[in-house]
Amino acid sequence: MRAVVQRVASASVEKEMQVEGRIVSAIGAGLLVLVGLHESDVDSDADYICRKVLNMRLFPNERTGKNWDQNVMQRSYGVLLVSQFTLYGILKGNKPDFHVAMSPERAKPFYASLVDKFRRSYNPDAVKGKSFLFLDDFLICLTLHKHLGLQMMPLENPKLVPFSVRWDLLEMKLLSTEVPLAFSNRIMNCGKT
Repeated sequence: MRAVVQRVASASVEKEMQVEGRIVSAIGAGLLVLVGLHESDVDSDADYICRKVLNMRLFPNERTGKNWDQNVMQRSYGVLLVSQFTLYGILKGNKPDFHVAMSPERAKPFYASLVDKFRRSYNPDAVKGKSFLFLDDFLICLTLHKHLGLQMMPLENPKLVPFSVRWDLLEMKLLSTEVPLAFSNRIMNCGKT
């Protein structure tokens, strides 16, 4: 599961109509959360995303003057959840491919249970979420990444972390890498970017 979290002064989802848009969901200050569901996601992934989003300290504490001190619940702000399967899109050449995103048949009830999980964990009136968005309902959101060094082939289980890299941030040099033996051949065959 992927969540893109944005702190907002206000956010809304509109359904385009012939003459003017119709607001489907809206919040004032709070968090806009784009949620991408992977084909292998389970309830524990939804629990993790819900817990992390609601507890991320993204807001200043006006009483103490500290930045990054309060979460959305402490501020009694809103949370707008938007299903966004395109977060799992990749480009094959210049064409998007969404084969690892959860199918709409599974994603619709899974997304509804995620919205309910947020409502049970926080204030039901503060959590907004359109029932489910299909491809023709919204703009596409793709992320492009360019990494230095080794380029990895996609893994069968994207939740496994195939290697770790340690950097010296002061001198910007590589300290060490760890590659489990099972992945070493796959990594070496991928080449450099």
